[in-house]
Amino acid sequence: MNRQVVEELIVELNPDALFIDGFDEAIIGIAERSDIGALIVYDEDKIISKLVDEMSGDESDDEKYEMAIEYYEFNIKGSWVGENGPLIVRTKF
Repeated sequence: MNRQVVEELIVELNPDALFIDGFDEAIIGIAERSDIGALIVYDEDKIISKLVDEMSGDESDDEKYEMAIEYYEFNIKGSWVGENGPLIVRTKF
């Protein structure tokens, strides 16, 4: 789902819904919460994959993955941006 389509839909449903900047390719849809309304939904694995791809340096792939997980958990998953913040879904187990 591309960001432009989501922006067009979300503005009608919940104009206060927040995006995660730089992770448009990880958007998988819109979800509804009865107490807030529509929120943007991201795929956790796609977020982490993008972080790994953006890493530079001499680290091994395993090290880059671990660094991406650490960054994701603290800076994205662990950040509170308000009740209109995005939902993040884990699709692989």
